[in-house]
Amino acid sequence: MAITVRPADLADLPAILDLYAYLAEEAAAFYHEERLPPAEAERMFQEIAAHPGQFLLVADDAGRAVGTVLLVLYPNLTHEGRPAAVLENMVIHPDYRRRGVGAALLRAVDGLARTYRVVKISLTSNAARRGAHRFYEALGWQRSHVGYTLAYPEP
Repeated sequence: MAITVRPADLADLPAILDLYAYLAEEAAAFYHEERLPPAEAERMFQEIAAHPGQFLLVADDAGRAVGTVLLVLYPNLTHEGRPAAVLENMVIHPDYRRRGVGAALLRAVDGLARTYRVVKISLTSNAARRGAHRFYEALGWQRSHVGYTLAYPEP
């Protein structure tokens, strides 16, 4: 297994959506999520790709996206104007977990954060995902805040 981390391209979209299905399964006790129709998913992908502060990355194993993460940078009026960032939708295919794929994605995220002089990266993780919490903590991430969610169900 030779994992490379790279920016996602449109050809990765079906695999990314398959990976997101694992996130939806894990969160099913908290909310229900339908898969985006292909045309809508492609439109959203193009919107993410066009945004200069968003980095959708994939972990690639021989041309197959086996993990993904989205890093979103945003301007910040504190910390001498250094941008801050949010990590979203990190998921690894179950067959590739505990094999260094997540760590490879986070090394790439760290490289981007350092390049853009990010002051901090924040993430939230479902309270039930204890394995994910251990993973982040093992890589040096610290529990620092209490997170809250205000969900907006479809009308």
